[in-house]
Amino acid sequence: MKALEEVFARTMPREMGIDYLGMSFQEQQAQKGISPGVIFAFSLLCVFLILAAQYESWSLPFSVLLGPPSPWPAAFAPPPAGQENNVYARSAWSC
Repeated sequence: MKALEEVFARTMPREMGIDYLGMSFQEQQAQKGISPGVIFAFSLLCVFLILAAQYESWSLPFSVLLGPPSPWPAAFAPPPAGQENNVYARSAWSC
């Protein structure tokens, strides 16, 4: 498609344009992409709605979604003096 656009720009008058249909149009749209923030927000909304349906509550999904980030500081913190640095120690520090 890039070669076609280059040849078209060189050979055709400026008043003419080019348009894509079918698979070429879909490829052009896919190259534009969607912002990762929009995708993350939409996925978070979908997970929230699934949890709300599962628990039949609008407030319980918040506690489920806010739970996993809580052990992150302990996961990246240096181990206390004299302690081992392994998976079991990290999980114990996060409690």
